[in-house]
Parts: sequence; C-alpha cells; structure tokens
Amino acid sequence: MPKKPTPEKLTPEQIRAIETGEELSPEEIREFAETLDLGAVVEDLLRLKRHLVQAGNITGTNSRNAVSASLLGVIKFLNRQLHISPPALVALQLALRALDDGTIPPLLRPAIRKGQPVSDERRLLWGCAAAVMDCLMQSGVKSHEAAAVVGRELSKLNIKIGDSRSASTATSVKNWRRRAVSGDPKSDLDAWVYYELRRSAFKSSENLRENLVEVLAESLRKFGLIACDKNPS
Repeated sequence: MPKKPTPEKLTPEQIRAIETGEELSPEEIREFAETLDLGAVVEDLLRLKRHLVQAGNITGTNSRNAVSASLLGVIKFLNRQLHISPPALVALQLALRALDDGTIPPLLRPAIRKGQPVSDERRLLWGCAAAVMDCLMQSGVKSHEAAAVVGRELSKLNIKIGDSRSASTATSVKNWRRRAVSGDPKSDLDAWVYYELRRSAFKSSENLRENLVEVLAESLRKFGLIACDKNPS
C-alpha cells in the first residue's frame, strides 16, 4: 500500500492566517450567503443560544460538564448549517467525557518540558525583546550591537534579564531571539509575540533606533510587564 504523504509543517504565516482569518471578498460572501436558508440559520442560532444557556444553568458555567455540553451544541450547529463536524472539536468533546470516566486522554495530558518552567510574563518579555532586536538588525545594526541596545534599554526599565548560565546581557537577548525564531507561534507565546510585533514594529525612519526603543517600552507596558506612566492631573 502506498504510504500516506507526511503533512507539511505549517509556516508562521499560515498559522496566523488560520488564527486571524483571511480577508473575504464581497463576491465570496455573496456566493456563500446564497447557499444559506436565512430562516434555518436564525432558527439554529436561537437553538444554539438556548443550548448554551441551558448548559450553563444546569451544570454550572465553570464546570467541565458545561464545557462539554457547550461544545456539543456548537458541533451540532456546524453540522446542521455547514454539514461538518470539526474533528478537533469532536476530539476535545470526547476527551472531556473521558476525564469523567477517570481517563486522561493524550489530548489533555500536560506537555513534559525539560528544565525549569518559564512564566508567561517571561515569554512575553523574550518575544518583545527578540522582535525589536530583529528590527534593528534589519536596519543594518550588527546582531551583537542590536542585542546590546535591547539589553541596555531593558536595564533602564529596571527589568531583570537574568540567565541560568550567567550569560552576558547581549548573549541572553540573542538567545531569546534564537528561541523565538525557531519556536512555533501556535504554541510558544514568545514566538507568537515575536512574529506579531515584528510585522508592525519596523518602520524606515531617521530615528529608527529611538522609535524601536519606544516600541519595546510600549509593548512591555501593554503586556503589563512594566508600569504605565501616570500623567499628572
């Protein structure tokens, strides 16, 4: 029997397209709308709304049973309207049921990571620093100098860089960038921040370095990693 083709690994761009959705043309929207029965859509939406409310009222909005029942309602709606039952949602709903039977399915088993666990706040920091370093490099700054610039700015913001191997500040920032570049934006928070911020941070300007430094500080404020400046009243 011929072997099944090995699925190709999605690129960061493809992952972002799946997560954020691609732009739809008016023609695509109109053609799809023509395939729908408006009355049936409204009826099924109302049925889904009642299903979700009942799931929360009967089993508790924070319970596993409520989540499982809500998922089932969404699956049924998609099946009725689009004639699909997304395998990922079905697998999740079945996995939740398995927990009630005392079984931990592979889908819900925590990943085993080597080394010390890293907080989300730390990964956000890594991603922001990596993106700004990358933009500096795109502007012609050498990698070590770009890492040093980012490191100095983090020090000015009183952010502890720290490295379990006692590496220099610049080396630590370079390591963060290397990890973000090789990470998976779908599962690695620092990689996701790196790709998202890099897309919007780079702008050609005479004051490029100053602008990128401000992007770094603003991004850290946005993620709650440093305090926001308080304007005097």
